Amino acid sequence: GSEQCASIQAGVGTGPDSTVELTAGTCDEEVSVDVPNVTITGQGDETVVNGSIALDATDAHLSDVRIESDVGDVFPNPAASNNAINVAGSDVTVSDVTVDLSVESAEFSEGLAIEVFGSDASATITNATIDGTGEMTADGLTAVVGVSADNGAAATVRDSDIDVASDGYSFAVVAREGATTDVRYNELSASGGEFDGVGFGVEGDNPAAQTVRFNTFDGVDTIENKAGSGELDVTGNYWTNLTDVEFLTDADTFDESQKGGEITYAPFLTVEPDEVDAESLDETTQFGHDLVVPADGTPHSVAFPA
Repeated sequence: GSEQCASIQAGVGTGPDSTVELTAGTCDEEVSVDVPNVTITGQGDETVVNGSIALDATDAHLSDVRIESDVGDVFPNPAASNNAINVAGSDVTVSDVTVDLSVESAEFSEGLAIEVFGSDASATITNATIDGTGEMTADGLTAVVGVSADNGAAATVRDSDIDVASDGYSFAVVAREGATTDVRYNELSASGGEFDGVGFGVEGDNPAAQTVRFNTFDGVDTIENKAGSGELDVTGNYWTNLTDVEFLTDADTFDESQKGGEITYAPFLTVEPDEVDAESLDETTQFGHDLVVPADGTPHSVAFPA
């Protein structure tokens, strides 16, 4: 109840190098960490925060909490009111958290479960469970994002389960302006309505800075590269239904300048990532190729590794 809520921000306010241990319970609070080396830890799904948590200082650590956020008519980002977890600090860790994000809007609103924002921001996200839904109540555009890295931020996403769906559009993971991401061993699902659900997308200018490997893409509409040029490499991932995935290098977007570069997705894994018997992609033979031959009458020679 309220006593626990008061203790979160009060505990954070005791100064740097502190640990705030949360008991089971539910509270409504917008928590902000702005002093270094603060740890907030709870009792897993038994510790529920209805609101948001901002990790804006170096060496902030958040673990074992459940965050439930309802988002209304708010835009643009970043804003604590439309992100469940906001990261602006460096060397931040977020582990073993559950985020339930619901976006319901009559305007242009984009809700983010976790946003890493700013050139000084860096975060490692592990064992997160993210569930996001978006509903449009009028002619606006409602969107749901699992993890967004933006404005020069760096984000590592590992061993997490991200499932987002919206009447508008959705991203499981997106790398925006100047961001660097390392996305491996995750379960990623995204579905959209008016626009596509994007399993992984690049909306910034550096697709080559993204590492996307050994993920399971389950029920995604598209993979997008909206950078003006450059290649997005998503080889070595597992697709539960590759035939349903569109690889958009010429994305349907509001801004013609966002028409994209290339995407390489083959070879792809033919077994689930946890079944791969190799230390690196180069060492495994457990992959297949998707061969598309243009029906233009031109002879093609195709070779596969033995």
